Amino acid sequence: SSPHGRTELERLVDVDSAVKVVDENVYAVGFQGRVAMLALDSGQVWWAHDMSSNRGLTVDQETVFVAQADGVMVALRQRDGSELWHNDKIKRRNLSTPAMTSTAIVVADYQGYVHWLDKKSGALVARVQVAKKRVTNPPVATGDTVVVMTDAGDLAAFRAMPAKKP
Repeated sequence: SSPHGRTELERLVDVDSAVKVVDENVYAVGFQGRVAMLALDSGQVWWAHDMSSNRGLTVDQETVFVAQADGVMVALRQRDGSELWHNDKIKRRNLSTPAMTSTAIVVADYQGYVHWLDKKSGALVARVQVAKKRVTNPPVATGDTVVVMTDAGDLAAFRAMPAKKP
Protein backbone atom coordinates (compact mmCIF):
# COMPACT_ATOMS: atom_id res chain seq x y z
CA SER A 1 0.00 0.00 0.00
CA SER A 2 1.03 3.61 -0.39
CA PRO A 3 2.41 5.43 2.66
CA HIS A 4 0.59 8.55 3.84
CA GLY A 5 0.87 10.96 6.76
CA ARG A 6 2.90 13.99 7.83
CA THR A 7 5.70 12.27 9.75
CA GLU A 8 7.94 9.29 9.01
CA LEU A 9 6.16 7.33 11.74
CA GLU A 10 2.72 8.11 10.30
CA ARG A 11 3.94 6.93 6.87
CA LEU A 12 5.12 3.56 8.22
CA VAL A 13 3.63 0.66 6.25
CA ASP A 14 4.76 -2.77 7.36
CA VAL A 15 3.74 -6.42 7.27
CA ASP A 16 4.35 -7.56 10.85
CA SER A 17 2.51 -10.87 10.79
CA ALA A 18 2.78 -14.16 8.99
CA VAL A 19 0.94 -14.65 5.72
CA LYS A 20 -1.44 -17.59 5.37
CA VAL A 21 -1.70 -19.92 2.39
CA VAL A 22 -4.92 -21.81 1.64
CA ASP A 23 -4.98 -23.92 -1.51
CA GLU A 24 -3.64 -21.63 -4.27
CA ASN A 25 -4.23 -18.34 -2.43
CA VAL A 26 -2.11 -16.20 -0.11
CA TYR A 27 -3.69 -13.94 2.55
CA ALA A 28 -1.74 -11.06 4.10
CA VAL A 29 -2.40 -7.92 6.13
CA GLY A 30 -0.15 -4.97 6.89
CA PHE A 31 0.11 -2.28 9.52
CA GLN A 32 -1.44 0.92 8.13
CA GLY A 33 -1.91 -0.99 4.92
CA ARG A 34 -4.30 -3.47 3.40
CA VAL A 35 -5.63 -6.97 3.79
CA ALA A 36 -5.41 -8.87 0.53
CA MET A 37 -5.80 -12.18 -1.25
CA LEU A 38 -3.14 -12.95 -3.86
CA ALA A 39 -2.61 -15.80 -6.29
CA LEU A 40 0.15 -18.09 -5.01
CA ASP A 41 1.63 -18.74 -8.46
CA SER A 42 1.61 -15.22 -9.93
CA GLY A 43 1.23 -12.77 -7.04
CA GLN A 44 -1.81 -11.23 -8.73
CA VAL A 45 -4.04 -9.41 -6.23
CA TRP A 46 -7.57 -10.87 -6.38
CA TRP A 47 -9.02 -8.49 -3.80
CA ALA A 48 -7.75 -5.99 -1.24
CA HIS A 49 -9.24 -3.65 1.37
CA ASP A 50 -7.73 -0.88 3.45
CA MET A 51 -7.18 -2.36 6.89
CA SER A 52 -4.44 -2.11 9.51
CA SER A 53 -3.15 -4.95 11.65
CA ASN A 54 0.06 -5.41 13.55
CA ARG A 55 -0.99 -8.85 14.84
CA GLY A 56 -2.33 -10.69 11.85
CA LEU A 57 -5.01 -12.98 10.63
CA THR A 58 -6.14 -16.56 10.52
CA VAL A 59 -8.01 -18.34 7.76
CA ASP A 60 -10.33 -21.34 7.49
CA GLN A 61 -11.77 -22.79 4.27
CA GLU A 62 -14.33 -19.98 3.86
CA THR A 63 -13.38 -17.01 6.04
CA VAL A 64 -10.49 -14.67 6.82
CA PHE A 65 -10.43 -13.42 10.43
CA VAL A 66 -8.40 -10.25 11.12
CA ALA A 67 -7.42 -8.68 14.45
CA GLN A 68 -7.19 -5.03 13.43
CA ALA A 69 -4.67 -2.66 15.03
CA ASP A 70 -7.51 -0.85 16.86
CA GLY A 71 -8.81 -4.12 18.39
CA VAL A 72 -11.81 -4.62 16.13
CA MET A 73 -12.17 -8.23 14.95
CA VAL A 74 -13.36 -8.62 11.36
CA ALA A 75 -14.47 -11.65 9.36
CA LEU A 76 -14.19 -11.46 5.57
CA ARG A 77 -15.50 -13.87 2.95
CA GLN A 78 -12.46 -15.60 1.53
CA ARG A 79 -13.49 -15.60 -2.13
CA ASP A 80 -14.30 -11.89 -2.50
CA GLY A 81 -13.20 -10.11 0.70
CA SER A 82 -16.70 -8.92 1.59
CA GLU A 83 -17.30 -8.30 5.29
CA LEU A 84 -19.33 -10.98 7.06
CA TRP A 85 -19.20 -9.44 10.53
CA HIS A 86 -17.14 -7.22 12.80
CA ASN A 87 -16.95 -7.03 16.58
CA ASP A 88 -15.89 -3.80 18.27
CA LYS A 89 -16.74 -4.96 21.83
CA ILE A 90 -13.05 -5.74 22.45
CA LYS A 91 -11.76 -2.59 20.77
CA ARG A 92 -8.57 -0.99 22.10
CA ARG A 93 -7.49 -4.16 23.93
CA ASN A 94 -4.26 -4.66 21.95
CA LEU A 95 -5.28 -8.12 20.72
CA SER A 96 -3.04 -11.05 19.91
CA THR A 97 -3.03 -12.87 16.61
CA PRO A 98 -6.30 -14.82 16.40
CA ALA A 99 -6.42 -18.59 16.77
CA MET A 100 -9.27 -20.82 15.66
CA THR A 101 -11.21 -23.67 17.25
CA SER A 102 -13.98 -25.60 15.51
CA THR A 103 -16.60 -23.00 16.48
CA ALA A 104 -14.75 -19.93 17.75
CA ILE A 105 -12.04 -17.36 17.09
CA VAL A 106 -9.80 -16.88 20.13
CA VAL A 107 -7.75 -13.77 20.93
CA ALA A 108 -5.91 -12.63 24.05
CA ASP A 109 -5.23 -9.07 25.21
CA TYR A 110 -3.02 -6.68 27.16
CA GLN A 111 -4.78 -7.38 30.49
CA GLY A 112 -4.42 -11.16 30.29
CA TYR A 113 -7.97 -11.85 29.12
CA VAL A 114 -8.78 -14.52 26.54
CA HIS A 115 -11.86 -13.86 24.38
CA TRP A 116 -13.84 -16.42 22.34
CA LEU A 117 -15.92 -15.07 19.43
CA ASP A 118 -18.45 -17.17 17.53
CA LYS A 119 -17.06 -17.89 14.05
CA LYS A 120 -20.40 -17.41 12.30
CA SER A 121 -21.68 -14.24 14.00
CA GLY A 122 -18.70 -12.65 15.76
CA ALA A 123 -20.62 -12.56 19.05
CA LEU A 124 -18.57 -12.76 22.23
CA VAL A 125 -19.30 -16.21 23.69
CA ALA A 126 -16.75 -16.44 26.52
CA ARG A 127 -14.06 -14.46 28.31
CA VAL A 128 -11.65 -15.44 31.06
CA GLN A 129 -8.64 -13.72 32.63
CA VAL A 130 -5.56 -15.96 32.57
CA ALA A 131 -3.44 -13.62 34.70
CA LYS A 132 -2.98 -9.92 35.26
CA LYS A 133 -0.16 -10.00 32.74
CA ARG A 134 -0.18 -9.01 29.09
CA VAL A 135 -0.55 -11.72 26.43
CA THR A 136 1.15 -10.89 23.14
CA ASN A 137 1.89 -14.48 22.10
CA PRO A 138 -0.83 -15.89 19.88
CA PRO A 139 -3.01 -18.51 21.53
CA VAL A 140 -2.43 -22.01 20.17
CA ALA A 141 -5.55 -24.01 19.30
CA THR A 142 -5.93 -27.64 18.40
CA GLY A 143 -9.45 -28.97 18.08
CA ASP A 144 -11.34 -27.22 20.87
CA THR A 145 -8.35 -26.91 23.21
CA VAL A 146 -6.62 -23.54 23.50
CA VAL A 147 -3.26 -22.92 25.20
CA VAL A 148 -2.27 -19.38 26.18
CA MET A 149 1.06 -18.10 27.52
CA THR A 150 1.33 -14.68 29.14
CA ASP A 151 4.36 -12.46 28.60
CA ALA A 152 5.42 -13.44 32.15
CA GLY A 153 5.51 -17.12 31.11
CA ASP A 154 2.30 -18.26 32.83
CA LEU A 155 0.53 -21.04 30.90
CA ALA A 156 -3.17 -21.83 30.80
CA ALA A 157 -5.15 -24.36 28.79
CA PHE A 158 -8.88 -24.33 28.05
CA ARG A 159 -11.19 -26.81 26.39
CA ALA A 160 -14.52 -25.69 24.99
CA MET A 161 -17.40 -27.90 26.04
CA PRO A 162 -20.73 -27.89 24.22
CA ALA A 163 -23.62 -26.39 26.16
CA LYS A 164 -25.80 -28.97 27.86
CA LYS A 165 -29.31 -29.13 26.51
CA PRO A 166 -32.10 -28.88 29.09
